Amino acid sequence: MGGPNVCAGLSGASSGEVGAQMDESTRYRTTDLYFYSDEDLTALAAALHAWSKPVCLGANPRTHRVGWYCNFSIDGEGAEEPEPGIAAMLAVIEALDPPSRSAWAGCSQRIFDIAYDCGRGPFAVTQDLTAETLGRLAAAGASLRITFYSEPETTPAEPPYVPGNLNKNSEGVYV
Repeated sequence: MGGPNVCAGLSGASSGEVGAQMDESTRYRTTDLYFYSDEDLTALAAALHAWSKPVCLGANPRTHRVGWYCNFSIDGEGAEEPEPGIAAMLAVIEALDPPSRSAWAGCSQRIFDIAYDCGRGPFAVTQDLTAETLGRLAAAGASLRITFYSEPETTPAEPPYVPGNLNKNSEGVYV
């Protein structure tokens, strides 16, 4: 059975900067750690709480499936890239005591979800996860997810320039 639902401020979106005003820049938002189990996750959440405060512990608020769900936002304020937070949380997971490590291994899913706010610029945003961190993530039995959040009230970008389509009609469509 699912446990008590003790979600703090979770409104159906990622825990990082929910509802924050976005500008037109693409940028790193946060990394969340999600894990799911049929077993009680309270002790595991307490062990991980030493490093980060859980955002949600209990029944999965999104799917309402039977079982336990826990979500941590693993970045500190102002983080600009995911690597440091993921590496730090992996160090905590690697140092878990045997009962907590067993609870972690018993989870049906363990997901590090890297989130970005997407805007119209810059042309490219590049961020890396080192081979060492990816290896540690795999050794911990975790998956990697990347989530892109669009700007809430954006207008569609103009179509790219195509030779021969130099004129717009009265509706703003290239003809």
